[in-house]
Parts: sequence; C-alpha cells; structure tokens
Amino acid sequence: TRQAVEQIALARLAEEEVTVDSTITDAELRERFAAEMPGARATASQILLAFPPSATGSQRDSVRRHAGGLRDRAASGEDFAALARQYSSDPGSARFGGSMGTFPRGQMLPEVDQAVFSLGVGEVSEPVESEIGVHVLRVDGLEIPDFDEMGEQFRTRIVEQRRLDAEEAYLNGLAGELALTLEPNALEVARALARNPGARLGRRALDRPLATFQGGAYTVGDFEPLVRSGNPALLQALAAGPDSAVLTLLEDLSKQTMLVRRAESLGLGATPAEVDSIAGEARELVRDLAREIGLFPAPESPGGSEDAVTLALERVVAGEQEIIPLAGITFLLRAREEWSIRSEALGATLTRARQLEAGTG
Repeated sequence: TRQAVEQIALARLAEEEVTVDSTITDAELRERFAAEMPGARATASQILLAFPPSATGSQRDSVRRHAGGLRDRAASGEDFAALARQYSSDPGSARFGGSMGTFPRGQMLPEVDQAVFSLGVGEVSEPVESEIGVHVLRVDGLEIPDFDEMGEQFRTRIVEQRRLDAEEAYLNGLAGELALTLEPNALEVARALARNPGARLGRRALDRPLATFQGGAYTVGDFEPLVRSGNPALLQALAAGPDSAVLTLLEDLSKQTMLVRRAESLGLGATPAEVDSIAGEARELVRDLAREIGLFPAPESPGGSEDAVTLALERVVAGEQEIIPLAGITFLLRAREEWSIRSEALGATLTRARQLEAGTG
C-alpha cells in the first residue's frame, strides 16, 4: 500500500516538474533509424586473437600484425571457418568455424557490434580491437526491419529514452540542490541489518538517518522493510556484496524518499480517497489469497474451518503450495530448525479473515 501511494506522488511529480521534448521530425526519425538499425539481427563469424594477460605494448603489436595477416588471407578467399578453427582464441566459436550465431543489435561488445552492423553480407572486416583482443569478423546474414514496419515503435522508444534522461537529470539536480548525503556509517548499518533481519529495533534506532537531505532524511525505519522482506538473495547481497553496490542502492533509495518528500511538499501526494481505494484493493488481494489457501472453505462443517486453515497454512510453510507474496516469509520459516502452526491464534486469524470477506474490516 505504501509503495502504491508513493508511486502516485512520484508520477505526479514527474508530470509537474520534468519537461520532455517529444517532438521528432520524420527526417530525424529516418536518419536515426538508418544509423541505429533498431531490431536488426546479424549472423556472423569471428577469428579472435586474445591479448595475453598483462600484455606489453610489443605483445599487443604482435597480436595486431597476426590478425592483419589472417584478415588478408580470409579476404583473399581462404576458408574462414578453417582459419577460425586453427587460430581463434575463442573456444566457444572456434569449434564451430568461428560462428557466433545470430544476435540482435547491441548484444556484442560495442566494437564488435559496430563493425558487424556496418558490413554487408559476405564481407570481412578489418581487424577490430576490443578490450579482450583483436577480432576479424565476417557477416554471414543480416535481417534489417523495414522503416514502415518499425518506425513508429522506434519513435516511441526515442521519446521514452528522452523521458528517462530528463528524469535522471532532474533527480541529480535535485539531489545536489537539497544536498543529499549518505551518513558515514550508512554502509555498516545496512550490512548489520541485513545480517540480522529479525532484530527488534526501538524508536531511536528506527529514526537513525542513513542519508540526509534538506528538509528530510532516509532512515533505518525506511530501510527496515526491505530487509524484513526476507529475500535471501537480497539479504546476501546486502550483507556481503561489494561496497559500491550497497552504497549505490542506499543512494537510490534515499533519492526516492527525497522525491516523495518533494512531491508531498508541493501537494502532489495521494488524496485520502486514493489511499482508501488502494487500501480496498489490498483487502481484495488478501481475500483472494485467503481463498487460495482455503481460509474461506465451502461447505463449512463444525470445526472444519480451523482444520482447513491449519492444513492450508502448513502446506504453504512447508513449501507444498506456493503463494508468491509470501515466498520470502515461508523461506525464512522453513530455514529455521523447527516450526509449527500456533493453534491458539487460528481462531483470531479466521475471524479477521471473515471480517475482510464481509467488508467490515
């Protein structure tokens, strides 16, 4: 519910404060289409001569000369596949005569991508140098979509990219204007929370800032729901991942909080009616999930309701029945040495579920 409310605020803020130039002339569109070839696919082969580890300048020059000689041999008609099998450093493609298969624009190394999609079918490239070595490339096939087929889709993509660029520029500008700053111990605190996601925190701890900005802060209380989600991969990444990755995540989360506060200060937050509507949708989701695990059995027999609830919850916790929104919780429960359903709580749970079903909760 909180995320949905925040998304309303963020969408309104973007509409109010971010300006996007959506005008693209047909001439500009055709020029970019010809240059970027969106949707194009190529079938190509390569001979890769890799640079030795920590290669010296003379070693790199030797690799370049060798690649130039192989390129001349291939261009003069020698069997490209045989040359690739004999000389290529890429075992994955060498065993298939250098074939890299068919791939879309933008999938390969930038230097390789640029060279391949500038060649015609059957052409052999000049040696192309990348960070890993020198490539000799041959294009075996090209599929280029027609402008009339892809033009409008490409126009939409350009406008969307402009929107993303404008939003990023606005966000970075606002972060500078409001002096967004991570606290010196933010990384240490985030890792500690990830290593102990079940820790009970007092109000002072929850109010502790991980980042500050003019007029607000991103706090431990804002971060805590993320670690309490119980996502094992996320917790592992937070606890032991690279410092740079965790700091980037904290900065991004802090920026989102900053944006929400900005939207609220401008009166762009969700209205009470919208909050009520979102809460109603959440209750509907709860009811749907409750039906899925049998919280509303039919027909009902004396004592049957609590038996059905027990069985359904045990199946979920044991992993025999999957309910996606509870996946993180059930994983943590199964990871503990022992677990059981608390029978004394079933009555209250069932009563609450029925209140939701009746719309009185």
